[in-house]
Amino acid sequence: MARLDVKKYPMPNIADYKGNIHGWIAECDKTIAKIPKNKLLQFPVADGYALYFIKSTKPLVLQHIYHLDGYEIPGAHVRGLRLEDVNYMISFRD
Repeated sequence: MARLDVKKYPMPNIADYKGNIHGWIAECDKTIAKIPKNKLLQFPVADGYALYFIKSTKPLVLQHIYHLDGYEIPGAHVRGLRLEDVNYMISFRD
């Protein structure tokens, strides 16, 4: 079973962009692009995705990535994930 790290994945701080929302989004996208695909999980939520970084596999620990709307999946969903589930999700990546 997975657990959620209390610390969020480090992302650019919107306050550093002084109202330049497009610059902040571009930097966030660059940060996410640097994450290896086998370390990134996406869950569809509303009109976007909840993003999680796989911090470790033994034990399975995920870190929430606050991006755009900051969508998250329910804690019970995170706790119910097994490494087999995560590997299965990753196997469908390009």
